[in-house]
Amino acid sequence: MFSRSEIMSAAWAMYRRHFAARPSLTFKLNRSEFGFYLATAWRNAKAATMTGAERRKEAIVNQIEALSFKTLRYDTAPMRRALESQMSAFSA
Repeated sequence: MFSRSEIMSAAWAMYRRHFAARPSLTFKLNRSEFGFYLATAWRNAKAATMTGAERRKEAIVNQIEALSFKTLRYDTAPMRRALESQMSAFSA
């Protein structure tokens, strides 16, 4: 089970570091930016509980989803087939 208080603390720490890196900004809660750091903290907590094979499978899924954002300059069909063949090796 995940420790929600640790995840929230990690998100706040990342958010504060963001403002420490940009001293010209005044500290004001920006919900969308904090939401990004909260999602990142959840992703990090989830990755910490995964095994190496599960992490690789998650990375392949993310790469397949990212193919839809490539420009038409790229032929994504062979890339998708290669990633799906790697994915099928996990389920076999």
